[in-house]
Amino acid sequence: MIKINNTFRKFIRIIIAATILSVAVLPFTASAKAAVKKPIGTLSAKIDVASSNGSWSWNAETLTLSLKNCKIKTKGLYGCVVPDGTKVIIKGKNVISSDRVSLWCKGNMTIKGKGTLKLKSNQDTALTTDETLRIKGGKIYAYTKSKYASPVVIDKALKIRKGVLSVYNHQSASGIEVAKNIRVYKKGKLRSESYTDNAVEIFAGKAIYLYGGVIKGNASGKTSYGVWSDGEIYVTGGKLRGFSNNNSDGIGCVAKKTFKITGGNVKAKGNLTAIAAWNRVISTYNRERYKVNPSLIISSKMKISSGATVKNTWVSQRYHGVGAKTDDYICERFCVLGTNYFSYSYDNFRFTNTLREAIISV
Repeated sequence: MIKINNTFRKFIRIIIAATILSVAVLPFTASAKAAVKKPIGTLSAKIDVASSNGSWSWNAETLTLSLKNCKIKTKGLYGCVVPDGTKVIIKGKNVISSDRVSLWCKGNMTIKGKGTLKLKSNQDTALTTDETLRIKGGKIYAYTKSKYASPVVIDKALKIRKGVLSVYNHQSASGIEVAKNIRVYKKGKLRSESYTDNAVEIFAGKAIYLYGGVIKGNASGKTSYGVWSDGEIYVTGGKLRGFSNNNSDGIGCVAKKTFKITGGNVKAKGNLTAIAAWNRVISTYNRERYKVNPSLIISSKMKISSGATVKNTWVSQRYHGVGAKTDDYICERFCVLGTNYFSYSYDNFRFTNTLREAIISV
């Protein structure tokens, strides 16, 4: 009898413990799910997420953040952090200013509307997404005082079908930084400009596709670059503008693998050279030279100013970089748009007799 009672008491204790645990876990789980479905930061600091504050409102079912003449200035870390799948609709003139990130999406985000949205950060990125940013309307301006963080950082891809994304007067190593692909369509505009030394205004880690609209990188600092892709640049329409205005070792437009122009209008300017495509490998005894294969392709229908032609050359010499082995070589192949003979020196990083300004149009 005692054995049965002890077993029964143990069973009761287990049931009570499970009940307490479920009561403790349920609110936490519910709050965690709710946090995913609502913005956090200044916008939701004082007002319930389902309500509106006159100038902004949040729809939890459609994940839509509506801004209308919304002006927020906070000393807090974040202006607004929104969940994956958020759609931001802008009307009128809107400003979000914060100490760190002004607008941060934890995944994919779409911005559209006919208004303007100015994002300002004191010491970090002003606009960032953990995945893809799609712009379908409106004018978005991003600015940061930071010397270490880019005003716009996109961890996956950037697509602009309509509207403007613009960066101005940044002080960091890049203005607009996209981990993978940049795609700009007929009614889209992407712009970045600064006077910062050693900066890339518009950077893509994989490729840049210009189908229409405008991409403009205007670099006025020393040894700076207008538009740079670590992979390819394809221009089939629209206007590509890559300027390195300072009298230094800058390049207007750079693609490290393939630079292909089959339409549109391209203007590039740089003291080192206007347009270049190249790749580089560190090899032993030049055994990996075959891997260096960039290309600069101009459609036969295109007209090039000054009678410029495509020059192709490769350079191989002993590599003197930090940590280099005795028998290591640096092998590089360049395709440069130029009018005369092309030469290159790695030690002082100089191009000679290359085109300083290129205008390519149908």
